[in-house]
Amino acid sequence: MDNTFLIFTVGKLNFAIDIADVKEVISVGEITKLPKSTSNISGITNYRGEIIGILNLNVLFNEMPTPSLKRIIVTETVENKIGLMIDSATKFLKIPDTVQLKSFQTDDINLTQLWSGGKIQAIVKKLAKGIYETKEGIFYVIDANKLVENDLES
Repeated sequence: MDNTFLIFTVGKLNFAIDIADVKEVISVGEITKLPKSTSNISGITNYRGEIIGILNLNVLFNEMPTPSLKRIIVTETVENKIGLMIDSATKFLKIPDTVQLKSFQTDDINLTQLWSGGKIQAIVKKLAKGIYETKEGIFYVIDANKLVENDLES
């Protein structure tokens, strides 16, 4: 059985998230800033009568945002719903089971060639399940549950 992912961009980087973890992709609306929150937390917003936190992935991954294309992926984790502020959601992509997910722990993935900056490498290793390399490109597969489990500032 194939795996289906939502492909999205943050700066120049391409990411994938399992569609089973995606509730909806919405336009950026009114976001209320939270005092004393970390820089990667944009604030909170009302999502269909429920207050959710908004995590700004441009800040988290130290990427320059594309202001005109901002979107929010509402993802439902084991713990709660969270909004991921991204530049754009580009497409849904079915990845056949024959395409192997490369793991950061077991496969030879040289993140230094992919990004500069140790902070970014550490954060990707915390949040990603691994990397898919397909004819469509390279996609860093985000684990939505890890977004709420980790201290993302370290």
